[in-house]
Amino acid sequence: MLGRVEREPTAGSRRLAELTAELRAGEVAGSAAIARLARAVDWLEARKSGLFAPIAFLLMWELHGALTVERWRQTHGPAIARWLAALGQLEALASLATYAYERPEDPMPKVVSDGPRVAGEALRHPLLRACVANSVALGEPLRVMMVSGSNMSGKSTLLRTLGINVVLALAGAPVSAKSMTLSPLQIGATLRIEDSLQNARSRFYSELRRLYNCATWPAPPRRRCCSCSTRSSTAPTRTTARSARKRSCAR
Repeated sequence: MLGRVEREPTAGSRRLAELTAELRAGEVAGSAAIARLARAVDWLEARKSGLFAPIAFLLMWELHGALTVERWRQTHGPAIARWLAALGQLEALASLATYAYERPEDPMPKVVSDGPRVAGEALRHPLLRACVANSVALGEPLRVMMVSGSNMSGKSTLLRTLGINVVLALAGAPVSAKSMTLSPLQIGATLRIEDSLQNARSRFYSELRRLYNCATWPAPPRRRCCSCSTRSSTAPTRTTARSARKRSCAR
């Protein structure tokens, strides 16, 4: 993996060149260092051969092999975390590039400084080929949107659609929409909230706690945006009192 990345040309991208440079330990490429470790381990494993075992015992092969691996660890060990971090970023960039290449019709979002705000026209879920597009606009003066409807009507899918397009936009990828404008945001969600008998929490109480955490998110007010889906508010067994409590919590 390291060798393949090191062989790729990066002259046209400063960021890719920086990440590729992270895959080196001084003058030694990361792939060459890993190859040295692999050879040392192979030589060390040779002591298990029935024919070579007596000779390995006389030459203290295991001790010399262990010392060789330890010298490698002292020389290149501190760079392993940097190599893995650079590989992770390269993989993320490759995934975003592949996503954009496979969806040439999707537009790039417009990120603005004033906010918090998010507005998407004809939003679609990127994993649904045939779906009904929806437009969403949150900011000033509309700060809260409550979604209600029957079971299987697409409430959670709408919130997931908004959330995943916001994540794609802030990651630098095209969005599955006609257009999208947003400010830098942090996303909170109450999807997949479960009750807990062990912790004495009902599902409704767990949702209220999650809503409170979203509302008090430790983020600057201009970056705070909570996309919340409270499943009990959409359940068939909801009551007037429960709906009133949710409205009070939202306020």
